[in-house]
Amino acid sequence: IFVHWNEQGHVDTYIKCYNGKVLQPPCTHYFTLDDEIKLSIDLSYDRYVLHDWKQIEDAAKEAIYGFVQ
Repeated sequence: IFVHWNEQGHVDTYIKCYNGKVLQPPCTHYFTLDDEIKLSIDLSYDRYVLHDWKQIEDAAKEAIYGFVQ
């Protein structure tokens, strides 16, 4: 389990990963967008890329904001 807090002390990212012995252990990454749009996001990816969680989250945000005019 990984938790990230924002400057106000609120949890803004929560990631849980399967810890069993499987070929590609999955992680589920939860975060919210609370500014001009209220949106809850959950992503799934392989635990072996967990170290890139911030880049993955930022890329998802960029893709979502790309639809906002």
